[in-house]
Amino acid sequence: MSFQNAVIVVQTILLILLGFALSNLLLRVQRLEGVGTQRSDHPWSAVLGEPVPAMLRSSVPEHGGAAAIFLSSDCAVCHRVMGALVAATDRLSELSGPLVVAIDGPALKHLTPEAERELGDCHVYVQQFASGVFRSFGVPVTPFAMVFVDGHVTEAGTFHDVDEVIGMLGQADVSSLDIERREIS
Repeated sequence: MSFQNAVIVVQTILLILLGFALSNLLLRVQRLEGVGTQRSDHPWSAVLGEPVPAMLRSSVPEHGGAAAIFLSSDCAVCHRVMGALVAATDRLSELSGPLVVAIDGPALKHLTPEAERELGDCHVYVQQFASGVFRSFGVPVTPFAMVFVDGHVTEAGTFHDVDEVIGMLGQADVSSLDIERREIS
C-alpha cells in the first residue's frame, strides 16, 4: 500500500467518525429542544385538549382564557402559594380571565373567609374538597396548574410561585388561533 492510499484510508475513517459525532450531536440537540417529540412524550400530555370538567364550568368561561391551580392541604409549597395569592390581590384584579383554585381538602391556612371574599372580587374562585376535579384530570402532583382557552386545556404543569400562575393566566388571554399555532407541548 502506498503512502497516498494510506492517507486516503485514514481520511475516510476520520470523515466517517466525524459524521457519527455530528449525527450524535444533532440527536442530542433535538432532544433538548423537543424537536420531533410527540405530545405523548410529555408528562402532562394526557390532559392537553381536554374540555373543562363539569365541576369547573361555572367558574371557567366557554370562550376566552382562564386558569386553574390545584393545591393540597398536606403540601407545604401549596400553603406558601395560597398565602402569596392572598397577598397578591392587587395584581390579581388586573387579570382578564378567572383563576380557579381547587383544593383537595379543607381550606389552607391563609384562606380565611375574608381572604376568600377578596379573592372572589378578583375573579379568583376557590373550590374546597375538589378531589373529584383532581381525579377527572389525574392531577399527579401539587401544586399543579392548567390553562384553558375556549373551554379546553392548552397548557398544564407544575409551578412553585404566584408569578408563574399570573404569567400563565396572562398567556391564556391569547386567541385560540394563537394557541393552535404554538402547539403547546
